[in-house]
Amino acid sequence: MTFISGTITRPRTAIAAARKILSAALALFALAIASMPARAEPVPSLDVAMVCPADLRMKPLEVLERSPQSLLALVYEPLVTLDDERRPQPMLAERWENVGGNIWEFTIRSGVKFHDGRELTAQDAVDTLNAISALAKQGLGLYQQVDSILSTWEVKGTNILRVKAKKPSYSIVYAMTFPILPSGSADYECPPGTGPYRIEFYQPGSQLALSVSDIWWQRAPRVRVVTGRWYKTDADAMSAFQAEDIHVLATRSLQATRYRGIIGSAVTSLQYSTRQLELLLFNNGASKLKTPSVRQAICHAIDKGRLAAAVYQNVVSPTDTIAAPGTWLYNSSAASYGYNPERASRLLESEGWSQRNEAGFLVNADGQPFSLRLFYYDEEGSSLRHDAAFLVKDMLAQVGIDAQITYYQFENGKAKLDNGDYDLFLCAVNFGQTPDPGFLLARSSASNYARYRGNDIAGLLNKLDAAQTPDEYSDAWMNLQKQIGEDPPFMPLYWRGGMLLLRGVYLSARDIREYETLRTFAESNR
Repeated sequence: MTFISGTITRPRTAIAAARKILSAALALFALAIASMPARAEPVPSLDVAMVCPADLRMKPLEVLERSPQSLLALVYEPLVTLDDERRPQPMLAERWENVGGNIWEFTIRSGVKFHDGRELTAQDAVDTLNAISALAKQGLGLYQQVDSILSTWEVKGTNILRVKAKKPSYSIVYAMTFPILPSGSADYECPPGTGPYRIEFYQPGSQLALSVSDIWWQRAPRVRVVTGRWYKTDADAMSAFQAEDIHVLATRSLQATRYRGIIGSAVTSLQYSTRQLELLLFNNGASKLKTPSVRQAICHAIDKGRLAAAVYQNVVSPTDTIAAPGTWLYNSSAASYGYNPERASRLLESEGWSQRNEAGFLVNADGQPFSLRLFYYDEEGSSLRHDAAFLVKDMLAQVGIDAQITYYQFENGKAKLDNGDYDLFLCAVNFGQTPDPGFLLARSSASNYARYRGNDIAGLLNKLDAAQTPDEYSDAWMNLQKQIGEDPPFMPLYWRGGMLLLRGVYLSARDIREYETLRTFAESNR
């Protein structure tokens, strides 16, 4: 888990929710698709903004920046990919199976070649895992979570990768979404990949040019050349997009919302999802917050829709659970806490908070006020969480809770979380590619900042760790969300999002994800 400065038999309601979201996305493209010819001609080239340091070394396993990762995702492919519902699907591994306990085998797809003509084998996957593990021990790379999930890996036959996981959980399949590099190339810049594009030219601080690979194992994409152009900041990239110097920009800057809505056919704006979940953490060890009724009351007192609109201009996806809406692990039937200050007041009254003082805040029978310390920190260059904190303060005041706000810089704020010196904390966590909620909820986890000790949650986490099939994994996730809804250890607010701006090019409607915002370029001709 990164602290921010990281299901198959589904209920029909979950399926309906996913279809509703996809239908809404399709509507955004209906006019564009209708206007396109039945057989689209190849697009010669597209220029894409790449926001990163000028001296960034283009090593696929080490790059952390979002926009370079999206470009590299066109060059390098994983064993397993995630579809629009975030369900694992075959990529370079054509199948996998649990062969007993913690042992899994992944069969490598035959006939796949790297851009230099060498054929992909299981040894390439083993050597890539060796490199990821070495980087993880140095605290480097985007794929460190893999090293915490796997214990050993080896070649079993030319095309079979055998891995031993630290737990038998189906989450192992998610862990195999790292890019595969040729043996011996992990420390090289721009090594060959197996993806739809190959790297033709690389000049640090200037550009990264990709062209269609003529030996890709799938159908060639319609966009023939993709060029990443370096920019120092999001503001610089936005200026370049406005000046029509680039065709594509993925950004979290809310300035991009100016392109939202009907503004003509020149620009298409789409929202993409991130792995960053904003939370209102409850200190479950604090005396006033020990009972579920009080925590439920606070959940009902917070208007997430107002926060999303007023602070984030709706470039977020509100959620009642720790799973992303519209995905196969999302439980739409879990308890939700819509904005309901009357219900919040009744719950507080049931816990003895029925009287108010002259200032309008609740007091108990001894005249003690209902006061909570609300802490927050902002990310560098942003005041969004500051604005959210003061809106939360106003919302809590409406139900008689006096929230005393304090701002902390990141390191000082984390120290408060580490030692439990807070009541409420507005913050965020980053989930890894593997959707494991244990870091937030397990009693032994150093990241269980909410200090939640529920026995039911502990049992459900054990079931998640033991789930070896998609059905078992889904059921465990559904039950976890149900329990969190009934006894909230924290309040999930929304998943952060960003805007993908495109000038003169259309993508098919789909789930667009951070680190993979360009992946539909490779699929636009299918």
